[in-house]
Amino acid sequence: MNNFIVNTTFILATFVTIPAVMAESFIPTSNDSIIATWPAQDVALLSDADANSLAKALKVSEDLLKRATQPGRSYLYGLAKTILSPWVKSDENNNASLWVNWARIQQQQHDFDGALLSLETALQYEPKNINAHLIMARTLVILQKFDQAKESCSQLLASNDFLAASICNLEVTSHQGQIAENYDSLQKLLSGLRDNDPKKAWVLASLADMAVRQKRWQKAEAWLDASFSDNDISVIIEWADVKLTLKKYQEVNSQLSAIVSRAPTSEDAILIRLAKAEKKLAQLEPKSSTDTALPWLEQVSKRVALRELRQDTYHASDLAIYYLDLKLDVKKALYWAEVNWEQAKEYKDEALLMRAKLAAEIKTSSFRPTLIEHKPGQRPDSNS
Repeated sequence: MNNFIVNTTFILATFVTIPAVMAESFIPTSNDSIIATWPAQDVALLSDADANSLAKALKVSEDLLKRATQPGRSYLYGLAKTILSPWVKSDENNNASLWVNWARIQQQQHDFDGALLSLETALQYEPKNINAHLIMARTLVILQKFDQAKESCSQLLASNDFLAASICNLEVTSHQGQIAENYDSLQKLLSGLRDNDPKKAWVLASLADMAVRQKRWQKAEAWLDASFSDNDISVIIEWADVKLTLKKYQEVNSQLSAIVSRAPTSEDAILIRLAKAEKKLAQLEPKSSTDTALPWLEQVSKRVALRELRQDTYHASDLAIYYLDLKLDVKKALYWAEVNWEQAKEYKDEALLMRAKLAAEIKTSSFRPTLIEHKPGQRPDSNS
């Protein structure tokens, strides 16, 4: 395939992260403003992806996607997208790994319907592709299509991966009224795994999720402490949310501050949890003659302004949390919670939507949701 051109303008405009070393976020004054910089060694990988070699493009993109789950490296999804996009559109796109990687990018951008289509394409070329079935099951759970997700899990049996099929099935059916018994079964399964088993992290994350859904916060904390590392931002966010629920604000502040200092860029989701911990710690301090500085909150506020300016609907839950817990604006909180619910329908998304609706009802001094003037997906005009 010829004429592979890296569109750096597209990258900068679409996948925006601000380096951790840049303490001050800012709002661009023109379309020509540079709003993101990334480590040179990562950007250099774009030239390593041979325009005429799908195998090389897959190798580079898989390396990028593996590291993209680390905090401060979500921009790598954008680089991987740039590498794979020409191949997806080419006549040489009959490769299962290509479509699996493309689905991982779509899933991260909350294009879940698109991800399902990509995974179906992957399975046309390789019906027993384990990663395709696992990602499909996970995506279907996010969309609350549990029966279809269970079917994806069962397809793993054809690949003789009975352990993956068992974990997958326990995870899915826990959403269908079997959470207590599945939680116990998953603990027994964990006890039989070796410490170096690559599936152990998956089991720990599933146990933590089930504990959270049962509001067993100390149990969730224990599972997340056991799996905590700098390698998975989803685990870090879940860990921080549980710690905040348990009012362990200083621990959140210390751990996340250290993570941000080590990361090449800072992620909004982490900054929001830092700002929440910072705000709670400030409220616990004795009142002084001057207001306590809240640098994390200040940085998050600038990020939120930038995201709203760009009309960025990716990970809208961040904005809903911001307007509920950091700068109360019930109209905006409800708007963003509804945008998020249109994209993802997990337990945490539903809980966030309910919180936003309740805040809006309390704000209007009525418990009648019909008093909320805007419709789902309609941007609020002003603060409330």
